[in-house]
Amino acid sequence: MSSIHILHIEDDMSVATTVSRLLRKKLDAVVVSVASGEEAMSSMTLQNWNLIISDWNIKGKATGGDVFDWVREQFPELSKKYVFMSDDQQAAEYSAQYGLEFVEKPASVDRILQAVRTAGA
Repeated sequence: MSSIHILHIEDDMSVATTVSRLLRKKLDAVVVSVASGEEAMSSMTLQNWNLIISDWNIKGKATGGDVFDWVREQFPELSKKYVFMSDDQQAAEYSAQYGLEFVEKPASVDRILQAVRTAGA
């Protein structure tokens, strides 16, 4: 069985490390964390991802919403496997608008795993 490949867009390194470890341990996932929208978009052209988890407020010029919009245009199938994990109300509204999983920070282990599994992992 091959591992699921997850791109995690998060500029808070403590959150990125914690979530990455969790997903590796519980789902045997390959997780790569990037801190900016620009890094995320670049990595999506180099690697095939099964799922994306994104914060809303990230480093760089692009927001998590900007990255999602780009993914919808460039990788329509992947846009259906997108999870926002944020404490930003705009991310929650955006998630609801597009039928995406939303995890409010701070989040429990169970909630993160539930969202990832529901999104398609």
